[in-house]
Amino acid sequence: LFTAGAWRRDLDQPELASLRRNSSRPLSPNTIAVAFEAPRVSLFGREGRFVNLQLGPPSSVGLDVTYLDERVRICRGAGSGVPFLFRADSCAQ
Repeated sequence: LFTAGAWRRDLDQPELASLRRNSSRPLSPNTIAVAFEAPRVSLFGREGRFVNLQLGPPSSVGLDVTYLDERVRICRGAGSGVPFLFRADSCAQ
């Protein structure tokens, strides 16, 4: 199981202005801030009874939401344009 839990919040105007200055493309008003926990690989459940390895540091990014419904959120990195695809997870905490 690979996890990288995340939480989101709306950007305030100074944050959005900073992202727009550093972005290679125009950003929509749907841009949000997302903080990812450190990515982990776990064997045998979320807590990883046998293996629970952290693969990197936590990170924060701005994401421009291009599509959203009850199951899927498609975004692009505000600065990089890298695509992100999220799906709703009934197992989320």
